[in-house]
Amino acid sequence: MDFFSSWIYTNTSTLACDFEIAFKARQSIGVIYGTVADDLPPAIEVIALYNTNCIGKMRIFYTNQATLQALKGSNIEVIVGVVNDDLQGLASSPAAANTWVQTNIIPYVPDVKISYIAAGNEIKPSDPLAQYVELAIHNLNNAITGSNLQIKVSTAIDMSLLGKHYPPSACSFSDSASSYMKTIVRILVNANAPLFANVYPYFAYIGDPTDIMLEYALFTSPGVVVQDGNLEYQNLFDASVDVLYSTVEKIGGANMIYCNGEWLAIIWKWWCSNS
Repeated sequence: MDFFSSWIYTNTSTLACDFEIAFKARQSIGVIYGTVADDLPPAIEVIALYNTNCIGKMRIFYTNQATLQALKGSNIEVIVGVVNDDLQGLASSPAAANTWVQTNIIPYVPDVKISYIAAGNEIKPSDPLAQYVELAIHNLNNAITGSNLQIKVSTAIDMSLLGKHYPPSACSFSDSASSYMKTIVRILVNANAPLFANVYPYFAYIGDPTDIMLEYALFTSPGVVVQDGNLEYQNLFDASVDVLYSTVEKIGGANMIYCNGEWLAIIWKWWCSNS
């Protein structure tokens, strides 16, 4: 993974940080802070880079102590990841979930603005870890509630769980993923929590360059490319968002909406209205 992956399709290097633009930018732009690379700058410099470019949201894939320490007092909204290999232990033991929260969350709040915990990333229904996602979310949520914290617990999926991709209104999860996703959506709806999805228009394009125009994938199409009833799509990202709207709605997630991003969030309206 690159050092930074864009969460919102925005060239942050060109943002003019006057007060009004900076305020709006901080609320609508997030960047993934990836650390799988060599010769990375210290976390404190990364946080400064976020602030310089008016980036108000961050996702980290695991509870890196140096990153969380550097985030103290920054007011950057953070999504903290639980690595996939930890899911079994967290699902098997409420005590383990409580220890995880006490070790990885409690020492940093409220100085670090942790809004969400993503329990696992892109777990497939065929993955042996899939059986642990629901219980891991449940146990972590109980540990968070027991600590009187206002943090939502969820998980992240990818688009490979879809069975039909076109048109957006007719899309659905695959037969192999449907039961798994119904379980995940149900627990998230009951907890008033978001479902996160990783959406990569580029991967869709390289998987089908014959039927998907490059301009459609790169937000540069001069006109409508896909017509779906009364809905018109000029870029693949918007279409992918509505694919998820439609798909999750069909399995009981009608009260969810989708916020933009490579790290697309299916999230409740009350949060989006403030963001």
